[in-house]
Amino acid sequence: MKTQPTTHLSRHFALCLQAWRLVRTQPVLAAVSVLGTAFAIAMIMVIVLTWQLKYSDVYPETHRSRTLFVSALGLANRSYDYSSALFMRDCVEGLPGVETCTAYSFASDALVTLPAGSGQRLRVDAKQTDPEFWRVFPFRFVSGTGFSQADFESGRPSAVLCESVARRLFGRTDVAGEYIVLNRSHMRVAGVVPDVSLTARDAYAQLWWLYPYSERHTRRNYTAYLGDMTVAMLVSSRDSMQAVRAGVQRRVKLLNEGAMKDTPLWIGDQPDDIRTHLNHVWANVGPDMTMFYAEHALLLLLVLLVPALNLSGLNHSRMQQRCREMGVRKAFGATRLSLVLRMLRENMLLTLAGGLVGLALSYLALYLLRGWLFFDYADTGSQGQYSLSLQALFSPTVFLLAFLFCFVINVLSATVPALVATRQPIAEALNGK
Repeated sequence: MKTQPTTHLSRHFALCLQAWRLVRTQPVLAAVSVLGTAFAIAMIMVIVLTWQLKYSDVYPETHRSRTLFVSALGLANRSYDYSSALFMRDCVEGLPGVETCTAYSFASDALVTLPAGSGQRLRVDAKQTDPEFWRVFPFRFVSGTGFSQADFESGRPSAVLCESVARRLFGRTDVAGEYIVLNRSHMRVAGVVPDVSLTARDAYAQLWWLYPYSERHTRRNYTAYLGDMTVAMLVSSRDSMQAVRAGVQRRVKLLNEGAMKDTPLWIGDQPDDIRTHLNHVWANVGPDMTMFYAEHALLLLLVLLVPALNLSGLNHSRMQQRCREMGVRKAFGATRLSLVLRMLRENMLLTLAGGLVGLALSYLALYLLRGWLFFDYADTGSQGQYSLSLQALFSPTVFLLAFLFCFVINVLSATVPALVATRQPIAEALNGK
């Protein structure tokens, strides 16, 4: 009984070795098949990896899948702007299902130096936010921590730096407790975090500092709910997202029936999930996500189908050249199923080789084209870089998808030609017709 698995594996190994020897007899066709598969896999993997880096849980936005966003607000459907900390306080804080929430501005141009002008002046991308930012986006701190609630409520100016800015200012990264000057305001450095890629659009900045605590409590006039911020809320689970959306909409409705009766507040279908949020371009209308998903599905289908059709034609030519071999095998009792499986096995070797080459090409293409693939007009003039996370690139999911695409392309491109080739009568096959 113990020898059966070994015998079974040896038989499969012998069959694969035989298939490899047959493939080597047609090196040109084999090379074309490998390259055709490689380019198909590369195109598919670039799409998958780009999607993963944009929308999946990747450091420091490790809670994307359960984060909701409100970015665009309107007054009486005629005046549109971004959200505000006051909106977060009145419409988000305390809702059932919301673990925490934060408000933050876009990363904008700022000048930073050391006190008394004792160092160089740096132009950085600075973002205003609050202490809860570090819970919604759990950064790793190489020095110190995030802002404290005491800093926020007391109005004590505090900032967090990225590593590259800390090194350029101080020559080191363990600078928690030191002081800097940001736009002529003295601030204490609360902590230092690793540099953030521009692909993490909501978490990205080179310097983070506290917005005034009063912005959460001062309702100056009817435009107070409009601002220059995005509100992100971390929900307890993905199952509670719909309930949180309904809760925010309910609070907006109550505002419009009371304090905002004369100038109703408009938020459309928000809060948005991460995919809707990143594709929310216009303030007065949300993205058509049905069309968005349909376009991506059609693109994947074309990328799969077109190479499969080309490889199918190539495989058909290979089968035609092996008609006599098929005839001989059928004459000695080989069944159609065994012949088809043999052809699929040979093609799978080529497909796997093409998959490995394609996977390497996909990483190369993603690195070389990262500025084009992830570009957003909001990044124009930014000081940051489109760095790529190894955690996202090298993951079991990516390799599983690569193997799945190899298998699908193999089945699409090899099954039909193999079935056609094995249907020939033995006499015609032996004559090479």
